[in-house]
Amino acid sequence: MRILFMLLMVITLGGCSTTPHDSADTVSQFYHHYMTRYTADDTTALDDYSDPLYQHYVANDVITRLKYIAGLDEQEIVNSDYFLYVQDFSPAWATTFRVGKASAFLGGEQVDVWIGGPGDMQQHLKVFTRRENDTWKIYRVRDEGHHYEQAIYSPGAVTQAAAWAEQLKKA
Repeated sequence: MRILFMLLMVITLGGCSTTPHDSADTVSQFYHHYMTRYTADDTTALDDYSDPLYQHYVANDVITRLKYIAGLDEQEIVNSDYFLYVQDFSPAWATTFRVGKASAFLGGEQVDVWIGGPGDMQQHLKVFTRRENDTWKIYRVRDEGHHYEQAIYSPGAVTQAAAWAEQLKKA
């Protein structure tokens, strides 16, 4: 009986142990690969949301939304790069970006990212992750420094952009 009790305690306590956050590693790896592509002027691959880079690091619903929005003519929902919140990119940023520690947020985690280098204004992003198929995936990126978020989750903005694109096709 005592052995059974001890075994049960070990199993119970083992289930309570926590593993270290690895979403910060996921975010760091994604941004490293993403900015390396920017540095190599490989931006055509960045516009192809079926690229394995996105499949590996970005949540499926975000990929679907970004594909749909990118297909709309003259949309103003994503008015700069969604993952960097910039229109111009300095190659030096790929070697100087920093990633903070992950912290719990609504069933997932949030990670601070700072992009920029000496002499440049630093961009402070908040990257939100969640588990998808047992892997940490990015599902939201916010420009924390400017308190701004592109409206990819706004049904009204997306519907309005789709209606505008349809009008452009008819004209």
